[in-house]
Amino acid sequence: MPVKIIFTEEFCQPENLYPFTLTRQIQDIRIGILTIREKWEKILGVTSYDRLEDDYKDLDRSIHLEDISEDDTCFMIHGNILPAQKLIKALKKLKDGEFISANGNTGVIFRFSKKEIQEPNKIKVSKAITIRDEVKSIQFPWDIVQLNDYAFKKGDPRTKQDQSIKSNNNS
Repeated sequence: MPVKIIFTEEFCQPENLYPFTLTRQIQDIRIGILTIREKWEKILGVTSYDRLEDDYKDLDRSIHLEDISEDDTCFMIHGNILPAQKLIKALKKLKDGEFISANGNTGVIFRFSKKEIQEPNKIKVSKAITIRDEVKSIQFPWDIVQLNDYAFKKGDPRTKQDQSIKSNNNS
């Protein structure tokens, strides 16, 4: 069963990160040595895509949700969220139709398959998993600098043991 990461900027307010997000998507902003995209890809061991937003930043790796295969398992991740140990641990436990909510706020990571897609921009969700720990995210340009230390010390996937979900995905 192929696993995909699909990044979205929906609800991330990319306009708050101007001028950086005028030329790239949030997940392609470098924090520390790697971009947010590279961090997620290295930690989870899977390829990432962007949700097609129908704007000038869409690239070849942008996909429509309805274009995913029947046997794909997808994790839609907000592009401004940095990976962390507890977040990865919770992500690995998700089942199709579940999502991770940070401190009771909106969902930041959704797991779904083709059957949960109801409309081009609507995913059926059944359960929220709440994480009480702080989830690191970039909201404003100064967050890029402020989170550099965190990214070097705790957010560098090369310092972690293999956490790939390719072989650990049980459902």
